[in-house]
Amino acid sequence: MKHVLVDTSVWIDFFNEKTMSPASGILQKLIENNDVIYICPTIYQEILQGIRDDKTFEDIKNILQDFNMLKFNIMEVTNTAIEIYRNRITGLERTN
Repeated sequence: MKHVLVDTSVWIDFFNEKTMSPASGILQKLIENNDVIYICPTIYQEILQGIRDDKTFEDIKNILQDFNMLKFNIMEVTNTAIEIYRNRITGLERTN
């Protein structure tokens, strides 16, 4: 059994039949195999905020809520993301 965090772009392709990608096909197989699929708050938000139709919004929201939501300290994750970004820009190495 696999444990997978699925990116926003894959979910968007998965829910949009017009843009089915190879990655969304893999997601379909993961679902069919009952693998453990995770989303995180940011991915959940990114998927739902772009849906304009109310019924589609509610349908996809209900589907996503069946998957595992990663729980983490948002401040710690945000600070780490900022540090990674700044290091990429300045070429600094992480000291801790």
